[in-house]
Amino acid sequence: MSAILSYKEIMQRMFYYYPIYCRTKIRKNKKSGFSWVEGELEVGYALNEMGESFVTPVEKLMLQTAGLVLSAGREPKVAFDFSVDHIKGIIEVHGLASLMSQLSEQDAVQVESDLKLLDII
Repeated sequence: MSAILSYKEIMQRMFYYYPIYCRTKIRKNKKSGFSWVEGELEVGYALNEMGESFVTPVEKLMLQTAGLVLSAGREPKVAFDFSVDHIKGIIEVHGLASLMSQLSEQDAVQVESDLKLLDII
């Protein structure tokens, strides 16, 4: 269990990418007037950068769940649907109880709470 990152650690790693992406956007805007487009979010960049970083199903589930929470409903429908399908697929294959048993009690409670908040479970 110690090899599995906590939910908080996954979110903190995602936040690492936020200023990187924002600085890039500022530079592009200064250089060419390029700005944000509808549905573009820092969390999308973070998910893209981190997507292949995790091998355990429970970490992949936490990453996708954290991405949806951090998007707070601002993500494009296609991105939301992709993440929800990914999460549901992981749960279907591994079972929610089995996945949550790999986490600390605090993480299991928070992840399940977020999955309910997102109407995934």
